[in-house]
Amino acid sequence: MSPDQFWSMTYRELCLALKGHSYTVERGINEAWYNAHLTTIGHHNPKKFPKLSEVRNKQPAISKEDRKEMKSMLEELTERRRKKLKEKNI
Repeated sequence: MSPDQFWSMTYRELCLALKGHSYTVERGINEAWYNAHLTTIGHHNPKKFPKLSEVRNKQPAISKEDRKEMKSMLEELTERRRKKLKEKNI
């Protein structure tokens, strides 16, 4: 993200971007923990190593409110960018 994009964000857009980033970081931490846990099981007791279907982690569901908020934010952002492009081309 360029500085221009950052400074043109609204408070709501910034909050959503930070929420998305924190989700990405949390997911990375969880994946690292699972990898370490599975490595320990595989090394010390390979017979207890779980099958992939047992280990597969489902992503947490995004609430309907968050989906609507993200959609409206993206539509607003798209409209703003279209206006900027029209202004530059004229």
